[in-house]
Amino acid sequence: MKKTIYLLVMALLCLNIKGIAQQLTELKGQVTSTSGKPLAGATIKIKSLTTIATTDQNGNFTLKTSADKGKLTISFLGYQDKEIAFETKKSKYLSINLQESENALAEVSIVSTGYQKIPKERATGSFSQPNKEAFESRISSDVISRLKGITSGLNFNSGDTGPNQGKPDLSIRGRSTIYSNDQPLIVVDNFPYNGNINDLNPQDVESVNILKDAAAASIWGVKAGNGVIVITTKKGKKDQATQIAAGANVTIGEKSNLYYDPNFLSSEEYINVQQFLFRNGKYDADLVDQRNYPSIPAAVEIMAARRNGTISKQDSINEIGKLKNIDIRDGLYKYYYVSPINQQYSINITSGAKNNQYYFSSGYDKIQTELKSIYSDRITINFNNTYTPIAKLEISTQFNYVSGRTHTSNPLSLANATGISNLYFPYTSFADENGTPLALNRGFNNLFIKQATENNFLDWSYVPLQDLKEVQNVTRTNEARIFTGIKYQLLKGISLEAKYQYQQYKTTQSDLKGLKSYSTRDLINKYSILTNGKVTNYNIPVGDILSLINGQTISNNLRGQINYSKPGKHSIYAIAGAEIIEYRNSNNSNQLYGFNSETDNFTAVNNINGFNLNPIGFGFIASGDGIRNGIDRFKSFFTSASYTYNSKYTISASARLDGSNYFGVSSTQKSVPLWSAGLKWNITEESFFPSNLLSSLQFRATYGYNGNLNKSVTGITTFRYSTNAAHTNLPYATISNLGNPELRWEKNAILNLGIDFNITGNWLSGSIEYFFKNGTDLIGDQLLAPSVGYLAPSTSTNVLRGNFAHMEGRGFDLQLNSKNLKGSLTWTTVLNFSKATDKVTRYDQKTVTSFGNFPTSNGGILPYVGKPVYSLYSYKWAGLDPNTGDPQGFVNNEVSKNYRDLLNPGSINDIVYEGPSRPVYFGGVSNLFNYKRFSFLLNISFKSGYFFRRSSINYDELLSGGPGHKDYTSRWQKPGDERTTSIPSMIYPVSSQRGFFYSYSEATIEKGDHIRLQDISLSYELINPNRTFKSPIRKLQISIYANNLGILWRANKKGLDPDFAYGGIPYTRTIALGLKTDL
Repeated sequence: MKKTIYLLVMALLCLNIKGIAQQLTELKGQVTSTSGKPLAGATIKIKSLTTIATTDQNGNFTLKTSADKGKLTISFLGYQDKEIAFETKKSKYLSINLQESENALAEVSIVSTGYQKIPKERATGSFSQPNKEAFESRISSDVISRLKGITSGLNFNSGDTGPNQGKPDLSIRGRSTIYSNDQPLIVVDNFPYNGNINDLNPQDVESVNILKDAAAASIWGVKAGNGVIVITTKKGKKDQATQIAAGANVTIGEKSNLYYDPNFLSSEEYINVQQFLFRNGKYDADLVDQRNYPSIPAAVEIMAARRNGTISKQDSINEIGKLKNIDIRDGLYKYYYVSPINQQYSINITSGAKNNQYYFSSGYDKIQTELKSIYSDRITINFNNTYTPIAKLEISTQFNYVSGRTHTSNPLSLANATGISNLYFPYTSFADENGTPLALNRGFNNLFIKQATENNFLDWSYVPLQDLKEVQNVTRTNEARIFTGIKYQLLKGISLEAKYQYQQYKTTQSDLKGLKSYSTRDLINKYSILTNGKVTNYNIPVGDILSLINGQTISNNLRGQINYSKPGKHSIYAIAGAEIIEYRNSNNSNQLYGFNSETDNFTAVNNINGFNLNPIGFGFIASGDGIRNGIDRFKSFFTSASYTYNSKYTISASARLDGSNYFGVSSTQKSVPLWSAGLKWNITEESFFPSNLLSSLQFRATYGYNGNLNKSVTGITTFRYSTNAAHTNLPYATISNLGNPELRWEKNAILNLGIDFNITGNWLSGSIEYFFKNGTDLIGDQLLAPSVGYLAPSTSTNVLRGNFAHMEGRGFDLQLNSKNLKGSLTWTTVLNFSKATDKVTRYDQKTVTSFGNFPTSNGGILPYVGKPVYSLYSYKWAGLDPNTGDPQGFVNNEVSKNYRDLLNPGSINDIVYEGPSRPVYFGGVSNLFNYKRFSFLLNISFKSGYFFRRSSINYDELLSGGPGHKDYTSRWQKPGDERTTSIPSMIYPVSSQRGFFYSYSEATIEKGDHIRLQDISLSYELINPNRTFKSPIRKLQISIYANNLGILWRANKKGLDPDFAYGGIPYTRTIALGLKTDL
């Protein structure tokens, strides 16, 4: 009996063990796109069960099940869900292909932080990517410009006035700092990019991710305060046949519209002004000056000759008439400007076996700018390789090389010509009727130049066209990046990584000014030795002058990291590691006199003693020698983890500890801990959620801290050593930073709330996010007692820069993707719409010594509590005096022309806050049409909610030989004009305070809102996948691309481009022809 019971128990146990064994049956497979691309992060579920698996980076998965057969549901963002049947006995390995969804709008399913790749389905942070087709359809030689208007939350701030006019800089969700670096961190292939990002070949780019909130970016710590742009270049893939692709693009642009610039008067109007000044004795002193021998405008020389009787009245009328018919812009077009042409050629080879994958590319760019004497070329080489010698070991290597050269030969643009007083005038001519170059009056009058030549001076005349040949400025850049990485799968789900990158960026600039160039002859003449009024020797040797500037930046990055992944119903992903970074910067410069380019010989000069200058003055010969070096070191520890339950709930957290050698006094300030936390709720996975309206609805919330570092301030006192003091010519030192033992890192807390959705039927999807930023310990100024005896180099005032400021910002990002038409003609639309505001919440207002300086900041950085960092202020405007045309303002609420008081308001209430000078709202709309093999893409961008100050007439500048302004023709001239114009009358002698008040008053303020047709693209694709016709070409794409197509609407009534509001010329329209082939 006992034996029978024993046998029965053993039989039951065996049955149970068999059942357990059935539960451990594994299904393996790979999920790919129809083109064979592995899909990492795809979800595989057994229908009616809770069993879940997620594909790895190669698209592979393993799923354990107890069912003998059943159905699998496979889903992946941007692709149609697929359902397949399986039987465990027959379906040991499954190859699953997913069809791209008709709603091909959510193209990017994997987001990269630079430390790890995360399926977007479980990412809690705020990531955005450019529309892939819009990005790839753009033809340009750089990556960054391709992001303009097509990336949520990213704004190009090209409307700043002043020296940065027209130069784009980037901001992600507005501003997060006051005086520190305000540019996003750019990461290329997992490491911060320390070179010129414009040197990166866009043909090598696989993806771009914008990290906007703390959960997405805080893994980068103190470098992430302004957001992060993560660029990943192309790599070879496993089991991929060798593919060769080549491309060629040619872009042709219009010549700049020199007639747009408002800072210009016609020759006739300008000569009329000079005649007015001549009659009022403006030039009388210069005409008889035998000490400085100042140059005299050509029109004034004719007027003086007539007055002196050396030419007749009729001859003077004829000569003046000839000048009035000359337009300097015609000469600039003929001799200096050309239609810009950019040429791009590239080839790449990619291949992948099971154990080895590689990608190689090479590119050549040749760029002719709109200025004839500025052109450049560039060669890029990129190679990366991934090798798997054994099953668990992966070795990666990468090499990138860029060699560029830019040639500049004394270019003359309209901005340069009109920006120099008493040299170039609207009636300046560069050559006579026969094309012979003409000399211009520069520095000295014609009589002095003639006498100087007779006294053995070198020819002192200035011939602009001759300088085109005599000045050769060449800048060479060389960049090398070498990367190596090793990854070892230690255990299932656990891998170890070590990565190292070496980057060297080197620039060499040589500026050769030949003996025949004006600047060389002028310098030699000024230091010439005279005996009895004649040149007998030279303190500066007769010959060329060569200036050399060499710069080099070397960075070393070493990172160790451990990765953990556990997919399934309870998914856990985590990383932890440490890294060290060192940046070494070195710069040196030399100036060689009497240089002989054939022998490389030069002559030493006396830099110690001073000399009398000709015709007047005293000075030292500049040595041009200098050396600067710097070392930045950082160390960091980081970790990041996420947990997902049943594809419904995800929580994430990250932490990082950063340290730097910039904080060398207090040990408690050397490092800063930064962290983030986030959650994501996939509401559509809930049983209570109705699926008839939304096929996907997710909620995200994150909070955490990013940081920033200001390299212009340090914890210890630093000095800068220089040579050749002004009066003693001895070496000297200046304090560049006053020691601040309490100096801390800037910190920026960010709250982000977001909703992602997809309407059933896939006709509309998108996301909306709200963010709030609170910056603390920001670098700002604090007033010091005058007795300290310190003036900050940046402001020349008695202030100390430290952690004295706070600010906050808020806004939203909206992205909508719609499928408007289906069928043979498809039409999709992508809308990006963002709002970003900021305001200073804490600042030492004692540093404000005069509110009169607020309007003159002209929309630049101006911290004041309660207002944006970039704010625009004006003097209160009371119109023109009806009797005189004088500008009027308010003093103590009464109309006044007391310009001294008007320019020195007593409080913030005595001036007008116009609003922010940077856009509050910005974004773009992309429309893509596809018909058979044709694609048409149209991009529109917009900015609004900001103001700018337009340029206008400055009589002080005009009457001193400056360029003038077209507003001159609309000035007040008689009573009653004040009803139709706000341009003041012209008076002589001029009052600088009068003109200053008008220029910075409310009268010159305009709204910056505008809508711009950014670009359009048309392409045709010819596909020959099975070589149906005899050709090595597998695919051929021909495209036409047009960029900078103009403004569709603007709020200002002056016809001004707000991006070039204060003057300057807008970017020209360009058209490009592109050709891509796959072999």
